[in-house]
Amino acid sequence: MTPLYKNTEIQKIDQNTIRLGTTSSELIYRASKKFIQWLINITYVPENVHVICGAGNNGADGYKVGLLMANMGYRVSVFTVDLFASRSGENALLQKQIFERIDIFHQLIRSPNDIAFQGDNVILIDALLGNGINRPLTGNIDQFVTQISNKYVRIYGLDVPSGLMNSEHITANAMKCVATCAFEYPKLAFFAAEHEIFVGHWHYVSIGLISNSEKSDNADTFLLNKRDISDLIQPRNQFAHKGLMGRVLFMMSDSGMTGAVILAAKACINMGAGYTMILSSKFASQIIISSLPEVINVREPSPDLFSSIDVLSIGPGLGISERSTEQVKLSLGIESACLVLDADALNIIALNNLQNSIPKESILTPHIKEFEKLFGVCEGHFDRIRLQRKSSVSLGVYIVLKGRYTSISDPKGNIYYNKSGNPGLAKGGTGDVLTGMITALVAQGYAPLSACQLGVFLHGHAADLYARDFHELTVGPLNVISYFGVALQNIIKLNEN
Repeated sequence: MTPLYKNTEIQKIDQNTIRLGTTSSELIYRASKKFIQWLINITYVPENVHVICGAGNNGADGYKVGLLMANMGYRVSVFTVDLFASRSGENALLQKQIFERIDIFHQLIRSPNDIAFQGDNVILIDALLGNGINRPLTGNIDQFVTQISNKYVRIYGLDVPSGLMNSEHITANAMKCVATCAFEYPKLAFFAAEHEIFVGHWHYVSIGLISNSEKSDNADTFLLNKRDISDLIQPRNQFAHKGLMGRVLFMMSDSGMTGAVILAAKACINMGAGYTMILSSKFASQIIISSLPEVINVREPSPDLFSSIDVLSIGPGLGISERSTEQVKLSLGIESACLVLDADALNIIALNNLQNSIPKESILTPHIKEFEKLFGVCEGHFDRIRLQRKSSVSLGVYIVLKGRYTSISDPKGNIYYNKSGNPGLAKGGTGDVLTGMITALVAQGYAPLSACQLGVFLHGHAADLYARDFHELTVGPLNVISYFGVALQNIIKLNEN
């Protein structure tokens, strides 16, 4: 897992790296080189490159980027913003080197209007403020950042967009970058939808920072990566049979949304569950049998049905009615099976204030509106994440809060963000597929947290691979299911190599 830190913790890691023998000039060189490699890899870099630098470490990185890109043959203009206290250390040394270069245009500026703009065929590298911001921009610097954002079409953030606070607070104004390259760790601020306008597409690169191992062990927020997921995948025993691969029951009602439970069950089957059953009405059973001959369709539950299953999944295709409400109340009383709750099962729990009746170790898979019905309306991303942690701890459950960066919380209060996936998943039915995947993994013996992590990452990764081969607009629930095998093979290759 990649730990995610606040500003103060990242500064301590910087200091620890220097204490262990890496010089600050070496870190600046690594960061600048990695940034340039990233920039050239993601976009066309025109001949004219502007770099805007402040007084701190981020400004020093910017000066070094300017020097290296000039050495590569780019026409570099460096603008030093004269709104800060005097420079010192590496920043002052690198600024002096910029002054001495006749092939680099350098200018002290107090206003964006001071910049001699050279047309549209230019990019700006933002090295103005960096990662040290701990309060909102105000006054001249706030106006300056706004004016620069309006002046340039393509701005690229060096470590973090200037003005963006890397804390659990929403930033009102920052540099508007089309893409950002962070050093060593993604910033917590990157995961908030409210910040997309500032961050753009983001990536992070290692520059060899050395964290204090004890501090890393105490981190409570992480980013899932492919290597972690590869390590979670369990090979099947050669003598496995369907009786050992788990028994799953999906419970639905007469909602008319049979397609939702079919998608969840199809995903469950394709994710490896041994027995997949659907408890349905007479009307729905005909559709189910014709769509999924592999499914065992149950019309009337036998007395021992619930005691024979490993996982009970309820929500997809459920609807809200008296019958479905009774089904949800019944499911909350079952102790012999793990419970996976989604969609209208969550809405029914919210409507009837049954949150405290949810069995411990259950898995909830809400989207934002379902989450807020269950636990309360939130003011923004970070308020929601705080409430997600608190709810997982107080109820002893796992919450998969679906979104662009789906967050998984566990009963210990940890948060795990997922970066796989793309906007093509913003379609009806894709959430039902995710529910089916997690359900199947739990049935096969994965721990609830591992099932959530593997299911969420694989769901997004399958969508990414399908979008790579076709287009993200064409991504749909059945496409995602069809790419389970491709995604698994892609992940498993990491361990084979």
